[in-house]
Amino acid sequence: MSVLLLARELTYRVGDAHLLHGVDVSAKPGELVAVLGPNGAGKSTLINLLAGDLEPTSGEVVLGGDSISALDHRRLARLRAVLGQTRPNDNPFTVAEVVAMGAHSRRGSDMDLTLVMEAMDVAHLADRVVATLSGGEQTRVSLARVLVQATPLVLLDEPLAALDIAHQERVLKHLRVVCEEGRTVVAVFHDLNAAAGHADRFVLLSAGEVAAEGSADEVLDAEVLSRVYGHPMEAVRIGQRLVVLPAE
Repeated sequence: MSVLLLARELTYRVGDAHLLHGVDVSAKPGELVAVLGPNGAGKSTLINLLAGDLEPTSGEVVLGGDSISALDHRRLARLRAVLGQTRPNDNPFTVAEVVAMGAHSRRGSDMDLTLVMEAMDVAHLADRVVATLSGGEQTRVSLARVLVQATPLVLLDEPLAALDIAHQERVLKHLRVVCEEGRTVVAVFHDLNAAAGHADRFVLLSAGEVAAEGSADEVLDAEVLSRVYGHPMEAVRIGQRLVVLPAE
């Protein structure tokens, strides 16, 4: 299976602060890659670099075989869709209008728009102005706008922010559907257990560097997590599922 996204030796520096240093990341078609790490680990910076919204101090991001720095905005928009960490809460447009903006970016059909809105459970909010919605509802609208673009690569920074448990599971299951369609998802998660139950591969960041990368068993290791998060952790299996818990 070919690699869709490849980041090599990514470093991003602001003044004397190294936000990322020597980070390597790859993602294949059909793969859900979870980016984990404590606050300030560099997760959002990594997403912005992978999206081409930031230029690395050194290193390179390759998307679909081309250096992302060589892609014009039109080509880039057709290859990747991005959910940023900050979602404007004063949006004057209706839910249907916002999601349609994503569909329009690739000439998506009305059927595509309706299906994605239903998947994100926002179809019943179609005529509501986005600014009047709760934080969780706004997150789901933003996700619908991103997913309806049907790009090969989907980059999500905290897609579960403000979502209740039922909607977290709904979103995670739909991301699996997206991957089954052959698209690639790279997503930042704070909830280790949500990531453990749905991701194929994990990248654990610590102080701007990769502390661990690989499968759930390789990355969600009690010793590794305890060191990175600065708090005693334990990882246990409940049936087929790996569960991470704070140690007593």
